[in-house]
Amino acid sequence: MATRATLVMSLGVGLAMLAAGPTLAQQKTPERPVPPSLQKPAPDKSKAKLEDPKAILGKAAEAMKKAGALRYRANTGGEGVGSFAKTGVSFVKADAGGWKVSVVGELFAKNPDGSIKSLRNIEVGFDGITARSINQSEKVVAEYDVRKPEDLKLFLNNHDAGASVVWEAIEDEPFASVISAATLKTIGTDNVEGATCDVVQYEAAGVDGATQVVELAFSIDDHLPRRVSRALKPSKPDEKATSRVTTLTEVVPNDGVLGAFVLNTPDGFMVKSETPRKPKPEAPKREQGPQQPQAERGLLAKGTEAPAWTLKDGDGKDVKLSDYKGKVVVLDFWGSWCPPCRAAMPGIQKIHEKYKEKGVAVVGMNYERNAAANPAKFMKDNGYTYGLVLKADTIADKYKVNGWPTFYILDKEGKVLWSAVGHDPSHEGQMEKVIEEALK
Repeated sequence: MATRATLVMSLGVGLAMLAAGPTLAQQKTPERPVPPSLQKPAPDKSKAKLEDPKAILGKAAEAMKKAGALRYRANTGGEGVGSFAKTGVSFVKADAGGWKVSVVGELFAKNPDGSIKSLRNIEVGFDGITARSINQSEKVVAEYDVRKPEDLKLFLNNHDAGASVVWEAIEDEPFASVISAATLKTIGTDNVEGATCDVVQYEAAGVDGATQVVELAFSIDDHLPRRVSRALKPSKPDEKATSRVTTLTEVVPNDGVLGAFVLNTPDGFMVKSETPRKPKPEAPKREQGPQQPQAERGLLAKGTEAPAWTLKDGDGKDVKLSDYKGKVVVLDFWGSWCPPCRAAMPGIQKIHEKYKEKGVAVVGMNYERNAAANPAKFMKDNGYTYGLVLKADTIADKYKVNGWPTFYILDKEGKVLWSAVGHDPSHEGQMEKVIEEALK
């Protein structure tokens, strides 16, 4: 039982708390508003100064050019796409221009119960001319002769590797298409896997009239890409919007390759070409003289004196361009690793056989990527009897070779008459016309 003293003490404490109540309440009451004349304006985040997007992209372009090679790990997923991928990606600047590309990894799907299942491995390589994809489960090597950047993008997309690639980074001039975009803007900064990044946005044309909104995030430290997001706005009301986000980690310039750019055919695998055949052209409206094909752009111009060279033949003997002075000369820059080169060789052999006794010299300018390759044996086994010189890659820059095969026809004084890049069935006829004219 509480004593009288205890009750008196409790009552005293309660009265003290009641007396203190108004004071505590008054302390929690917000201060009176500051008059507008004395208020400091709050910072307007919408007017915060953002770095010029072209300046951001300019730094990124310089970083890619300086690197010359780049590798990274890519995690790719999105909404409305049903699968995601984990890959290792590598780019290397090709000697003849453009970029070599390698993508290796695995494609996954999420089951309805939330579990993950592997769909297939991804193994794609592009050596600057030919793209290949190895399908281990079907034992098939898909092959595509790339003639323009769109070909490579289509091939990689068809083999589940396209979303892993920052395509804007491997344009001839990195990010040139982004810099010229009318809708280009900076949208702020973001943290991507621990890297503080500037983020730019632009719009590009998608398929079937849709608009693609692209965001690129670049590290403020090395200016290399760390994330790319591509959201496709549907062109029709009943279509769903889709988006893919690729996050880059372990971004390293100039240090090794994840995968390979040249994919050899495993034993027991079938090679399947996916290169579409060109439709046969309609009959010409009128007879025309020899024409330079569009593909010769960027090569040595007609009338240019061909650069001198001295190279070894298959027997190790020196061969000089000057050895052929007084003859019409056909130069074929080729390699046994190159499918379009191999496809063109029967036509080159026909030209050799037709004109070898008429003052025409045909020379195969060989470049092999594999030290074990034997181009002399390759030619002999396939019945090709025209001339051969080795290590033509050492003079490829002088001849502005930007793709294999590359062809030149030189007149009797060693000046360029005609040139072309790539294999085209029409080249044989064009070359014969040029040769006939030069022999007159």
